[in-house]
Amino acid sequence: MKKLISLAVALMMLLGVVATAEEAVRVDFGKTFSIARPAGLEVIELTEDDAQEGMVYAATSDELEMYVWSFPIDARSKDELYDEYRTDDFLENVEVKTIEGVEYLQYNTEEEMGAVFICSDGQYYEFVFYCVTDDAMAAAQSALDSIKPL
Repeated sequence: MKKLISLAVALMMLLGVVATAEEAVRVDFGKTFSIARPAGLEVIELTEDDAQEGMVYAATSDELEMYVWSFPIDARSKDELYDEYRTDDFLENVEVKTIEGVEYLQYNTEEEMGAVFICSDGQYYEFVFYCVTDDAMAAAQSALDSIKPL
């Protein structure tokens, strides 16, 4: 009987972990902002090469990939940085949006959605979501809409 109870408890714990893994998880980026990572994504351990390229976060599933890069703003102004994205022929629907008083640039392609946030820490963060399905595109948009300044 004890084995049966132990098995039941272990099964409940396992089911709890599975349910938790399917919920969106808030991820903080320094002291700048947080985002709700879409449900079902598994965090990927970054390599040294990833870090050297500026990647600070990655999580994927079969239908959606989420990558975050961080780069120094350098001497460019916000408008100069935004103009680089506006003149990129590959990007579509490039527009400046605002969340809780924080301005950011959002863009998309047929299978990709991205956003660029300029932060007070002298960095800009670029979120890129690669979407296989319309549901994945909707999850990416929800994630971008969930960004909150800290």
